[in-house]
Amino acid sequence: AKEGKRYQLLIRFFYDEYLIADPKIRETKFADWIVRSDIKSPDVPTTQPFDLYFASEGFYSFVGQKIKKDSTVSRVARYCDFIFSVAAGEMSTYMDVNEPTLSLVQERPAYTNIINGIGLFSSRYGRIQYDTLFVSQITKDELKVHPKTKDLGF
Repeated sequence: AKEGKRYQLLIRFFYDEYLIADPKIRETKFADWIVRSDIKSPDVPTTQPFDLYFASEGFYSFVGQKIKKDSTVSRVARYCDFIFSVAAGEMSTYMDVNEPTLSLVQERPAYTNIINGIGLFSSRYGRIQYDTLFVSQITKDELKVHPKTKDLGF
């Protein structure tokens, strides 16, 4: 995003649950995975693309932790939405100043970018990329056998 300095990527994983006793009863559910919330672009004024890589193991660990075992349902993985949140430079600076510190000095100076006042004037942008990734058959098969997801009924 133009003038974007800090990015967060959230993947919303959609799946259907069917009652084993009555497979006609279906409920679509989702689970949100914050993949990264600390991505910083190298150069604010440009809109140069950059890549983000993450191991697939993280996805299976997330699903295994977020979705609980339920022997009364079967599940089918559907698709993922990618939700991007972007903060402008001033917001990123504010976040940097207020990050937890390991130093003995815990008091931080008040951060402001407002003249004759205290506060923060900046911007944030959000975008959802709908249905950009349908879950492949390979992933569906892996959900069935992966040690962290094999008991979830996929």
